[in-house]
Amino acid sequence: IADKQLEHEIKKEKQANMKKINTLVNLKGANLNQTDNEGDTLLHHCYRRGRADTVQFLLKYIDPNITNKSGETPFSLSCSYGNLEFIEEIMRSNK
Repeated sequence: IADKQLEHEIKKEKQANMKKINTLVNLKGANLNQTDNEGDTLLHHCYRRGRADTVQFLLKYIDPNITNKSGETPFSLSCSYGNLEFIEEIMRSNK
């Protein structure tokens, strides 16, 4: 039972995150290429969480080759951290 509850909570959290991102995209003037103080976009931050569904969505709006202030791309960061799902999503988007 605990596994099913956890699975349900994870699914709810994923749906909530996608809903928030969809809302941002649909807002007039929303810029998903906006960066933080380090030059990271949302895509740069996603590599930490390994959220392939979010990455797949963001790749429609954010250039995966954009570099932060350290010269890192979302792809290079995902390679550094061994995030295979993320790497696969970026490689599929670059075809």
